[in-house]
Amino acid sequence: MEVNPAELEKAAAVVDGAVAHFNARRAELHEIANEMHTGRQLSDGYGKTGGYQQGLQNFGVAFEQVLEEFIKDEDKFCAFLEGFRDRLRQSAGTYQETELANTQSMNLIGSKLDQGKA
Repeated sequence: MEVNPAELEKAAAVVDGAVAHFNARRAELHEIANEMHTGRQLSDGYGKTGGYQQGLQNFGVAFEQVLEEFIKDEDKFCAFLEGFRDRLRQSAGTYQETELANTQSMNLIGSKLDQGKA
């Protein structure tokens, strides 16, 4: 099996672009969640207005819970992408180091064989 470290680096660069994209979107989601926490609360309504306010309040609470779960999942996904990118780069580096060590070993063996012929 042939491994091309340049292809691993290209894949890592593509994943790096995805990391940047999803981290930017994640930051926007966190901003929306923070705005929801500091938003204006509807209150003091009577009759139908109070009922509408309560309904909106209930919706807001439920939406906030779902958004928080989504943000947790998004955080996990971004962490996965970052780890994947790092592992791709590490694999490329490890492969290059292994190839260098193997080449040096072969050169050493070759030089010892050449010395034996002389």
